[in-house]
Amino acid sequence: MYKVSVGKKLTNFQKTKNHLISKIRGMVEGVFGTLKRVYGFVRSCYLGILKTNGQLLLSSIAFNLKKASDLQTKMFFLNFKSIKFKDVSDIVFTKAT
Repeated sequence: MYKVSVGKKLTNFQKTKNHLISKIRGMVEGVFGTLKRVYGFVRSCYLGILKTNGQLLLSSIAFNLKKASDLQTKMFFLNFKSIKFKDVSDIVFTKAT
């Protein structure tokens, strides 16, 4: 990632490269931000590379399972036009056409 220096401008090549990198970098940084914010992966609880890698692996698995669960729930509710209920036991689904 290229940064602007004092008194210098970025070349077109540098701007293009930054633009291409930013799309991927944004997705990756979002994942690490969530791991830090939600799953507490700011500092490792373990000493040693193997144990720390294991902690990161388990946090990543938990993140992916949560993401898949949320996606599955979204897809389930997108298949229905409306959901009507007065009480939790009286849920009625109307199938979308």
